[in-house]
Amino acid sequence: MTPEHLCDRDVEAVVATTPESVFLLSGHLTWLGERMRGWMSGAEGDAAFLPGYAVLTRDGRVGLAAGAVTRTAAEAAAPDSLVLYGRACPSAGADDALSRLLAEMGLTDRTIGVEWDGAGRGLARCLESVATRDASLWLRNLRAVKTEAALDTMRAAATATEAAMAAVFAAWTADADPRALRTVFRVALAERDCDFDHLVYGAPGGGVCDAVRPPEPVTALFFDAGARCGRYYSDTGTTLTRTGLTAADRERHAAALAALAVAERALRPGQRASSAWLAMQDEARRIPGLVAQGHGLGLGIREWPLLGPPSDAVLSDGLGTYPVDAVLAPGMVVNLEAGGHFADGTSVQIEKSFVIGADAAVPLAAQPRDVPIRLPA
Repeated sequence: MTPEHLCDRDVEAVVATTPESVFLLSGHLTWLGERMRGWMSGAEGDAAFLPGYAVLTRDGRVGLAAGAVTRTAAEAAAPDSLVLYGRACPSAGADDALSRLLAEMGLTDRTIGVEWDGAGRGLARCLESVATRDASLWLRNLRAVKTEAALDTMRAAATATEAAMAAVFAAWTADADPRALRTVFRVALAERDCDFDHLVYGAPGGGVCDAVRPPEPVTALFFDAGARCGRYYSDTGTTLTRTGLTAADRERHAAALAALAVAERALRPGQRASSAWLAMQDEARRIPGLVAQGHGLGLGIREWPLLGPPSDAVLSDGLGTYPVDAVLAPGMVVNLEAGGHFADGTSVQIEKSFVIGADAAVPLAAQPRDVPIRLPA
């Protein structure tokens, strides 16, 4: 993250409090920071996560308040200032460590932005003497545009997911145990240095599941999967068949493909997110029950921009205003998906990831979806 992002904001620094934002500003995040909550370290604590705090200043300095148990990882992130907390440290907890960090960085008498959304109750007491402005939405908006390094990691996650899915499909016989299929997926991801996130498929009667064997014969089946690589997510989907699509399913699948194709063409920098959403609806409404949608992807399984109807509504925090109907910008990653569950018991799904480029959207990775996946007999 670069200080240019703060140049037009009336604050000297921003404090990140959530795991994703701490990583965004500092590059530091451990498994502990994504799991520990306030009440886990003390009965009086709240449900806020405890990733520590990251600080980015207007002049580009990065500060980090991190648990002493994660010292090696914190030092590897190479912050300009590092204050540890925990046993044998001057600061017993993260809030006191942040106070010390702000003092060390010369920010105690400055106005700072704070990610209040997700912060624990103790942070307000810690910052009582500091002038603050809410920076929660500013950081959420910042996450929408990825760096080249982030895009490379996301490409790796998407590519690994495709390979792991192929391994699952090869093993998906009519009598396959869904738990065994998840194991195949997990192992294939681990071999590519990625972590499991999800693997689900259409459930009898609608919705999705991950444990009940789908009814045979499979004519058309919704499938969705995702992984995680270097803190970034993949999320994708396709349609499975064992016996071949019925005429009705071919029409549904074709409409889903068409919805993604027109939306991809509408994903252009400078356009509103709603332009792609509207294009999808024109195709999806031809098939009752087919749902077409889109969302950002990155450090979260869903991020801004969220595709939806045209809107003049805006959200605001202490650092700016943000249109609900976001303007697409180069570096955003957008997932387009169209799928549905139908009264005859079948379901379809197509989901692909795209990067907004300088002139148009381009696929994040090779995700061939023109024809359904044929499962072994």
